[in-house]
Amino acid sequence: LVSQIPSKKKMKSLTNQLLGVKALLTLPKFIQDQYRPLMGEPLLIVEQLLIDVKIEWASKVIEQLSEDEYISYIDTYDCPTLEPRPSILLDEHINPFIYLLMFYAEKSLEFPLPSSS
Repeated sequence: LVSQIPSKKKMKSLTNQLLGVKALLTLPKFIQDQYRPLMGEPLLIVEQLLIDVKIEWASKVIEQLSEDEYISYIDTYDCPTLEPRPSILLDEHINPFIYLLMFYAEKSLEFPLPSSS
């Protein structure tokens, strides 16, 4: 009986697949195939939508998945571009999609200052 209980890693993978399917179903049918390879990584779907400047679609996906009971299974380590920041990670329950948006908002404000030579 115990062998039938999925491991934590398997449960996380199944949850990511479920959320990925929900993310894809939120998108218009004509674009779903383009994002299907990312189905097992819901954060990467949102990240790619942001990169593709599909802001409205990203917003709909975030809204849809943020209401899902399984969102707590996603953590900010799931997205390779994110580095944990202690000040943000103090709140262990931060929505991973909000964290992703915060990351890109911070990156968009980074720019080199000209040196005064």
